[in-house]
Amino acid sequence: MPKIVYLFAILVLLTGCSEFARQQPSSITGIVKNKDNVPLSGVTVNCQEKFTVSGANGMFRIDDIDPGVFIVKALKDGYVQYSQSVKLESGDNLVDLELQYSYYNYSLSGTVSDQAGNPINDVYIYYVSSDSPSSTIWDKTDIRGSYKIPYVPRGDGIITFQHTDYVVATTNLYFYNSDKTYNIKLVAKTKGQGWTRAVETAAWTARDGHNSMVYDNKIWVLGGNDGSPKNDVWSSGDGSHWTKKVENAAWTARTGQSSIVFQNKLWLMGGNDGVLKNDVWYSSDEGMSWHMATANAEWSPRSGLATVVTDNKILVIGGNDGAYKNDVWSSLDGITWVKKVENAAWTGREGHKCVFFNNKIWLTGGNNSFGNAGDIWYTADGIEWKSVNAINSWAGRYLHTSLVYDSKLWVLGGTNGTKKNDVWYSEDGTTWTRSAGTAEWPARSGHTSVVFDSKLWVLGGSDGAGTRLNDIWNAK
Repeated sequence: MPKIVYLFAILVLLTGCSEFARQQPSSITGIVKNKDNVPLSGVTVNCQEKFTVSGANGMFRIDDIDPGVFIVKALKDGYVQYSQSVKLESGDNLVDLELQYSYYNYSLSGTVSDQAGNPINDVYIYYVSSDSPSSTIWDKTDIRGSYKIPYVPRGDGIITFQHTDYVVATTNLYFYNSDKTYNIKLVAKTKGQGWTRAVETAAWTARDGHNSMVYDNKIWVLGGNDGSPKNDVWSSGDGSHWTKKVENAAWTARTGQSSIVFQNKLWLMGGNDGVLKNDVWYSSDEGMSWHMATANAEWSPRSGLATVVTDNKILVIGGNDGAYKNDVWSSLDGITWVKKVENAAWTGREGHKCVFFNNKIWLTGGNNSFGNAGDIWYTADGIEWKSVNAINSWAGRYLHTSLVYDSKLWVLGGTNGTKKNDVWYSEDGTTWTRSAGTAEWPARSGHTSVVFDSKLWVLGGSDGAGTRLNDIWNAK
């Protein structure tokens, strides 16, 4: 009798172990990648007649499969089918899969021309498979504008066409079971398009409200605000490498001042150092030493003024002395100033810009008692001003920049409550063309712009979040 009980107990125990084993299935999980270690989505993974599809991060999981040695398979277009014997234990099993490219003898060919159908030579064509963004195959057009890229992998990808004189073009292509021909007409760049970042972080601190000009074949940066007013002076011969000329110039640290080049000297005037200023300073030794032309010019202390040189005179135009100003003053030497007009035809304002273009002084934008001005005015003598009935013009703004380049008048960026990175030009000041709807540089105001090395340059400013910048961009 005891033996029978003992055998029965063993039988029950074995039966229980068998049931326990059947209650502990396996699962297989992992990441599918290609040889470039890039996770692959859309891969069908199969084991024991169960399958799943990898997600965007390449991860997959198959549950409720039996332990043991089984074949795991993975399949995706453009890759050799993966097949590997794997020993699966009860519970989770981590199995990462690497797929190898299956290159088909597909080719991509075509022609590149301009809008008139003329072939374009030396266009670089790059093709990048979406499954291998770190691998690029490419070609360059010949004198007939033709190109051919062999050995394109199966699947989808992006083709890019690049030429220094044309707008970059991209498109998506898909290769399945045949070669492909793709012809394209490129759009020629206009001036002010295709901005390149020359410097991400310049040697001078991030700031807005500074001044920039070109003098002695160099770009100059003076003063501004990096969280506190500045009176440092910097120069660069290439826009990338900067030299500090002086840490603390003789003029007080300030913002809202104006600077120009006049009689082969650097000049700085007005602004706000905590108190509105009407002092005038100049330097004739590359910004190293500064001399006061006058401590109190005849025009009232102010910030946000504009200055321009014409007829061998400096003109001070508008600004804010506690009220918006629309007066105009001139000086032959920066010391003695003559009032040309007390109240010009345009409303008093600050943050506007004035440049000399087509033998006239042009005033654009600004902030006045009505808000952000979008009007345009010109004068031949600084006294009689005429408004422009602008066509297709830019929206009202201030703290923008304006300059003359390629025989055109330009307006770049600024703010009207929303920071801007649009670029506009006009051949006559009346009809305007939007060169760059959104330039590559972040929207900003309080920046500076110059023409240097046959390019437009944008320096610093503050972006839409109010973050001050010290990046530098240029465009032909």
